[in-house]
Amino acid sequence: MAYSPTSTAPEEESVVSLFIQQYQTQDIIHYRKNLNAVEGICKQVLSNHAIPHSTESRLKELASLKDKIVDFERKRGFSYQAFKDINRDIFDIAGVCISVHIPSDRIKASELLQDAFVTKNVIHKQKPSGYVATHIHVLLKVEDLGHQGLQSIDAKLVEIQVISTELRAWSNLEHDKVYKPKKKPTISVRHGLETIRMLVDVNENVHHQLEEVEAYKAAKEYRSLRSVDDVGYGLKKRLEEHPLAWIQGQTIGSCTSLFNFLKSRQLDTRRELRQVLELNLGPDSEAVWSKIATEYPAGKLNLVIFIMDRLLLTNGGSDVEDLVSGDDHQIHVYKLQAMMSTFVWLDRFFKPPYLWQQIFADQYQEFLREGLVLLGSTRLDLFLKGDLLEQDDIALIDRLWDWFEYQDDRQIRLTFAISKNGMFRDRKDARQVIQLMVHAIKSLD
Repeated sequence: MAYSPTSTAPEEESVVSLFIQQYQTQDIIHYRKNLNAVEGICKQVLSNHAIPHSTESRLKELASLKDKIVDFERKRGFSYQAFKDINRDIFDIAGVCISVHIPSDRIKASELLQDAFVTKNVIHKQKPSGYVATHIHVLLKVEDLGHQGLQSIDAKLVEIQVISTELRAWSNLEHDKVYKPKKKPTISVRHGLETIRMLVDVNENVHHQLEEVEAYKAAKEYRSLRSVDDVGYGLKKRLEEHPLAWIQGQTIGSCTSLFNFLKSRQLDTRRELRQVLELNLGPDSEAVWSKIATEYPAGKLNLVIFIMDRLLLTNGGSDVEDLVSGDDHQIHVYKLQAMMSTFVWLDRFFKPPYLWQQIFADQYQEFLREGLVLLGSTRLDLFLKGDLLEQDDIALIDRLWDWFEYQDDRQIRLTFAISKNGMFRDRKDARQVIQLMVHAIKSLD
């Protein structure tokens, strides 16, 4: 005859005896299915989150279970009257032990496992002997019961113990030497256990210190680049750790420009700098360099320009719509700032200036001459501050913008792309470069 957890026992047979009989003949099958499912889910959850661990599982042996129930009954001072009273006191009939290899993973693993089940109770145990673990009492969720061919009435409580691997080994040893024997352990055994416990502490402290070092390194990776020196150091370190024969003898270029460029692209952490360098100075870089170098004046391609070129021209840069929104006035302010800044970047990267001035001279059409004169004039200052331009001026700006957009020369394409990405230069510097260029072109006529 089966008894429900709330049933009381007939007078001729104790509740404990009936509980043990039902466990042996019926419940043990459900406990085993629940236990296997819980252990499998624990493994899956922790593996999905890359937590190194090992698992053990066990069902209480019949004799051990009976002894524990009888002991609880004795401490209560009166007999159990229903199965539910036993289930309230005995919650470790089925148990899974999770030994995490990294001590600090214990808390994270415990939290993940609580979410994976119907959690009934969580106990953080810390005994004077040094035992530290988290015990979680769980039931399978309804959908997991279904996967095991079980119904809600078949759900059984499973205790999950989460402990570090070292502490697990020590607690097993302590259990075998202290609690399992009938007689008290000798002083030498206790001293031996204390020594082992201290070694466990040392090991966990070493783990903790190593994790702090790794955390510090990780934090540094996400720290913002503070100055151009950070970029120079990162580039130097990359070249030292991953030497490439073709790079030897190449000019590095302006780390200041690269620093400002990365910040404008929101690639301003050490980690992002490292990723940029890995991507652009990797195994394929020599072939790309050889191809790109033919499109620049001889000897003018350096590593900084090469990196910017790969990042911007390969992906096509950014359109106006990506960087500015608003009315036509705002868009034309943006266009003017980008075109004026292009000349400053040309002057900075490619000297002597006649290397790129000749391109403008060769294409010096009427609209280009008028556009350059407009860019070099001070009357644009009022427009940039909010005044409106004449329609003819706006049309000229748009036509000049199209000229830059469809330019084939790689020097101009790169510097224009840099400027379009928001790296604007001082207008006074731009005006000076443009006026000198216009003067130089006139002298060629």
